[in-house]
Amino acid sequence: MSRYLTLLLFIGMAWGQDNGTENNQPYNDKEKYNLPVRIDLIIGAGQYHYIDLNPNNSVFAYSFLNDIQGTVFFDKLEKEFLEKILKKIHKSIPEKYKHEKYKSAVQWFSPVAFTDSIIENKTMSARELTRHYDDNKYLNWYSWFPSTISYSKNSDYELLMFNMGPEIVGTPYRWIDTVIDFSLTTLMYHDRMVFEKPKWAIRPSIFLGLEFRLFPKKWPIVLGARYGKRYLWPISFYNGKKFSQIEQRMITLSFNFNKKFSIKNSLLD
Repeated sequence: MSRYLTLLLFIGMAWGQDNGTENNQPYNDKEKYNLPVRIDLIIGAGQYHYIDLNPNNSVFAYSFLNDIQGTVFFDKLEKEFLEKILKKIHKSIPEKYKHEKYKSAVQWFSPVAFTDSIIENKTMSARELTRHYDDNKYLNWYSWFPSTISYSKNSDYELLMFNMGPEIVGTPYRWIDTVIDFSLTTLMYHDRMVFEKPKWAIRPSIFLGLEFRLFPKKWPIVLGARYGKRYLWPISFYNGKKFSQIEQRMITLSFNFNKKFSIKNSLLD
């Protein structure tokens, strides 16, 4: 079961079947429901510190971020719509995971709480959605576009890094986001004093960080500062020396759009 089944299901449905109904147009409760979604277009720029990559010198590089994120506001749904969503989610969970020995673990990973029937507002990158809803030719390419690109070149070394993977964002406070990014990281590194040719490595990685915002996300444009570390499966570019951490400092700019999607009642059966 996907950790964020709820978001994949309902953001995906909204993205894929919106029929252009105006937000202020009356609708029949038995046929359609309005799903409030915020779409964030995010760009960022900053610096990466490749900790202990080079045994003799510190390695820094410029970095650039891009992402499209979607957030479903479950706390703003009408009661009948929320009950239908909960019913559909519970039906999609395999019976064995509803047993007591699995329940606490599944609830930690999922936005669905079986006991009190609460769905939390969570944010997910469109990259994850496009992997599950790949019938839109205009969105298919986005899941393969790097979320972060980092590059540096001087007389001593040349370095290129890019990540391909989605972000999951939580908001414990109005002014702070927690950011988790699961990626496949590709790194090209050429120490001109040691290597004859550039060396390449591909590793799974996870980024853990915080983003501090100058304005709350309800504003249409939000400036933020992000700090965190990326942890990679160790890489050995030099004999006896392993590299596995990248420190990130970045300024982000987010353009936020609120939209209501019409969800057909038939999709909730």
